[in-house]
Amino acid sequence: MEQRRTAAGVAGQPEFTLEYEPEIVTRLGMDWLAAWLEDSIREGSRFTEGQTVGIGWLNCYVVDRGDGTLGSVSPISRTSRRFSRPGHQKQ
Repeated sequence: MEQRRTAAGVAGQPEFTLEYEPEIVTRLGMDWLAAWLEDSIREGSRFTEGQTVGIGWLNCYVVDRGDGTLGSVSPISRTSRRFSRPGHQKQ
């Protein structure tokens, strides 16, 4: 598991820490996602926990990571804890 953190630096908007598996998602893909989030925030978009965000063909969820940053999770990933819909625990 690797991480990529955004650096939008806008007051009141937590940064994102994006975790990914390099065997599934390339670093280039994560750099693109981080740049898109940073640009969106600088242009006035704000992201909050529980919000659904369309990224490509996926509807991802914004989650509070518990460390002061937000995360984005996909409902179809193999990692159930990290990539499950907020409020729904997989058994």
